[in-house]
Amino acid sequence: EDRIAGFKGTIKNFTYNARFSNKVVKDMPLFVNDTLNMNRFNVVYEKLLFVYNINAELGFSWTKNLRTQLTVDYRIFEPTDEKKAWHLPALNANLSATYKIKNQHFIDLEFYALAGAWARNEAGIAEQINGTADINLGYMYKYSKNLSMFIKLNNLAHSKQTRFFNYNDYGFNAMLGAKFEF
Repeated sequence: EDRIAGFKGTIKNFTYNARFSNKVVKDMPLFVNDTLNMNRFNVVYEKLLFVYNINAELGFSWTKNLRTQLTVDYRIFEPTDEKKAWHLPALNANLSATYKIKNQHFIDLEFYALAGAWARNEAGIAEQINGTADINLGYMYKYSKNLSMFIKLNNLAHSKQTRFFNYNDYGFNAMLGAKFEF
């Protein structure tokens, strides 16, 4: 079940989208640290998870080739079996900018932040995980309508933050690849 109410529109170079949703998820997989080895996870299935989400998106086209967008999601999780919705962040925020060069070259800069996730610690007690933030940079060359190549430089700040309890993220990393669309 997913109930959504909201509004969206465009005013000149400005786009907006605001919505509230109420979702019921059955058998939601949640990841819980294994108390015998805290670097491993066990999957528990939440029989019924109620998710209330407030979403806001704001976009602005500065020029024909430069666009920025801010997206914020705030969620309230109400599990029926588990104490918390383990490792699911309550707040996601993303600020991105895309610059297009001659219809084939694209440069992306992204800043995102996550906060409000919970985990079970070694004693089985609910503990809130510190928030995390990251900066990514990407380049894409669109060879044709269906084929593009890209490189992504992730975690430019080289921070080793924790997205999952007791499990540090990678520091700086890069990804090179191709994308085929049909």
